[in-house]
Amino acid sequence: MSTSDKKKIIVNAALELFAEKGLSNVDMSDISEKSGISLDDISAYYEIPGDILHETFKKGQRRMEEIFRDPVMGNMENYMEVMFDGLEASISPWGPELYFSALYQATKDKALKDAFLRSSRSMGFAVKSFLAQMVAMSIIDEVENVEKVNNDLVTSFIENMAGALEGISIGDIKSKWVENASKMLSQSSSTHVE
Repeated sequence: MSTSDKKKIIVNAALELFAEKGLSNVDMSDISEKSGISLDDISAYYEIPGDILHETFKKGQRRMEEIFRDPVMGNMENYMEVMFDGLEASISPWGPELYFSALYQATKDKALKDAFLRSSRSMGFAVKSFLAQMVAMSIIDEVENVEKVNNDLVTSFIENMAGALEGISIGDIKSKWVENASKMLSQSSSTHVE
């Protein structure tokens, strides 16, 4: 089995355990048992369970930043679609079901909660940077109260993604979020003709 295949199995097992038990209640032997990978093999890649969690959040963050760095052509809706895609990429290592299960566990586990808060700050910073790009491209003139708008965009994304647990398609979730998120921003008069 290749290193990347082993790591994928280890990460998937760990994420399931974090969603089920939190971070504080999972040790490397739990991950070994769940994954079927020996403790020695796991220890070759990760020192503690938190390393796996950290790597997962970083992987999602990198995917989001890559999407946000690609040039966007078009109007407000096109930018908001890219923002959605970036936010979705940030949770993609988990998938919606595991992400929300782990988020729920974070309400009971301080270590997991702290990890989610750090990840949320990184997500928010990336969104603010993307908003600044939208201003630079004259898609929007400015963002008044950027902290609130940023928080509202990320929060509404998470709330809308919860619909995936109810069987709503990602495409439908994206359409609804783009429509509502676009209303949170004022399109620039230089790119918007009424």
